Amino acid sequence: MPAVAPDWAVRSTGAGYGRAEGSVRNGWARNESARNESARDESARDESARNGSVPNGWARNGLALPAALGVGALASVLLGSWVGATGEPGPAAAAARTPVALAVAVTRLATDGLGAIGIGLALLPLLAGGSVLGGSGAGGSGASGSVRRGRSGGADPVSRAWRGALRRAARLGVLVAAGWAIAALLALWLQAADAAGGGPFALSPALLGAYAAAVAAGRGLLLTLACAVLVMALQLAALVRWTRMESARVRSAGGAGAGGRRPSRPRHPEPSRPRHPESASPRHPEPASPRYPELVLGTGLLGVLPGPVTGHVAGHAGHDPAVLTIALHVVAASVWVGGLLAVVVVLAGNRRLVADALPRFSTVAGYCAGVVAVTGVLSAVLRLPTPGALVSTGYGVLLLAKAACLAGLIGLGWRARRRLLTRVAGSAGRRSDAPVPLARWLALELVVMAVVFGLAAALAGAAPV
Repeated sequence: MPAVAPDWAVRSTGAGYGRAEGSVRNGWARNESARNESARDESARDESARNGSVPNGWARNGLALPAALGVGALASVLLGSWVGATGEPGPAAAAARTPVALAVAVTRLATDGLGAIGIGLALLPLLAGGSVLGGSGAGGSGASGSVRRGRSGGADPVSRAWRGALRRAARLGVLVAAGWAIAALLALWLQAADAAGGGPFALSPALLGAYAAAVAAGRGLLLTLACAVLVMALQLAALVRWTRMESARVRSAGGAGAGGRRPSRPRHPEPSRPRHPESASPRHPEPASPRYPELVLGTGLLGVLPGPVTGHVAGHAGHDPAVLTIALHVVAASVWVGGLLAVVVVLAGNRRLVADALPRFSTVAGYCAGVVAVTGVLSAVLRLPTPGALVSTGYGVLLLAKAACLAGLIGLGWRARRRLLTRVAGSAGRRSDAPVPLARWLALELVVMAVVFGLAAALAGAAPV
């Protein structure tokens, strides 16, 4: 007769099996939860890459770069305005160091800096090229061609990422242009008060109107204001069109439900229609890309010219060569500085977009650096009476400091072109939202550029002798 196990043994054995089974079940649940969390993170990263948004790491540190740029530019323009008055007669030096004169220099810096940022944001659609609508060559037909389609019938991920980035650039462009217009108004008010020799709150509307109508600097600021308002309107129109394109893409995707689930098939499906592989959805065609980005860029370039060409250079003996030199200098510097800042702020969160845009911008930046260097030397030769003025006047000291910063910028740009571009291109195939391995170098280059812009604003208000 078989032995019967005692009751306590059966209970303990069953409990052991229950504990083991519960442990396996809990372990499986933990693994499944980890897999689901990983999938959600990956989905969020993919959505971030498609929309061209900046990853969380960049968002947490997003204020560090603007703060460094603002502090560097403000310190350099204030120090430069103080140094630029060295060597001038006593009353002139005292007038150049009054609070109103320093405020004029700061508003001049804000006007030039915001104008350059607006130019850089307007340059991004041109750097994107055919990638906006699905690439160029065999994959797409450029800015006026058809949208390259993915497997699901929507635009490919690179095109979607570019559209998201350019939508963000247009949104920033509206804000920057609004700030540019406000800075031009403040500059007009403060310059009129400085010319009248009184405080800004003692300036009458009649004197302000007379300054804006009769003085070349006032008319130039009015032109800058008009260009800023036009750029704001054009960027707002571009933002509306990018938003419509994204809405059309979402509608053409078939109206997937929340959580990415596909809608259930209809009970009586419609007969399939032949679809060209590169044609848009016939039910929800995607609108064309915003037209004429060159108009936004040209308007921005026109807006940054009046201030420099109506300053001290307007009264120079060799007026025409001096004006042409400073105009080329300002255009090249604005494209260089603004374009680099736009690439860092808008595109640095996506490896593929940086790999597309940075080589193109690097070529543009190389030409701009050459133009800035040559025109800077020519401007110094035209404006300084003797070579000794480089060390005997505050204007010459500012020129030397600006030249040293420019040499450092060219060295940083050469390093970026020789070493960092290869790393970015080689890492373009990795996860698209991974950090870009050049943020430190580009941030350092931007800080030096901010210092140069501050020195340039101080030079615009200083006399060569």
